[in-house]
Amino acid sequence: MLHLALLCLAHAQADIMPPIGGTLDASSCVIGAGYSWCEASQSCIRPWVTPCADHYADCADCLARQKRGENIACPSHCDKPGGIVAPLRPVDPPPPLGLPRVPRGCSTWFDGCNTCQVVRGADFACTEMMCFTLSEPYCQTYEAGALAVGEVCYRFCEDGSQPPIFATGSCAAGAHCVGGALASFDTCGEHAMRCAAGH
Repeated sequence: MLHLALLCLAHAQADIMPPIGGTLDASSCVIGAGYSWCEASQSCIRPWVTPCADHYADCADCLARQKRGENIACPSHCDKPGGIVAPLRPVDPPPPLGLPRVPRGCSTWFDGCNTCQVVRGADFACTEMMCFTLSEPYCQTYEAGALAVGEVCYRFCEDGSQPPIFATGSCAAGAHCVGGALASFDTCGEHAMRCAAGH
């Protein structure tokens, strides 16, 4: 009889415990972390971070939707006059389904729950903490020389609106991490420090 009572209690507990990592939709995207399915790329994306052709017809339509307040990302070439411009560096390979992309040169990655060591652009060894809520994923440390001139090397937002970047020693050879003239603890948005040559 005791075994039956324990079995019923365990089953009842399983019904009220949220799934590890958050609720998944029908495509196995983590809803609580803001992911949704993009049919065009066949992957889970955050629509305000990663462009998805399901959300717009062309650049003009995407930019018009943004102007009307829709929180979607447009392809980077939509912001350039004259259309498509070749990227300045190679594009990183797409991440596995449902996972955010680890940036090029990242050596320690926080996936929103666990800290991972990165080898050749992929998670190698991660802590295995159980998380009931996910935070914004970000690169915690970069390899030396991994950041190009103009890339953000230090950012800290007091309000948590953007993930932090602590990569002051990761600018390419001959470049240094420099900030604007404004002296502030909050280095968010346009006040973020960037790699600059010749300083």
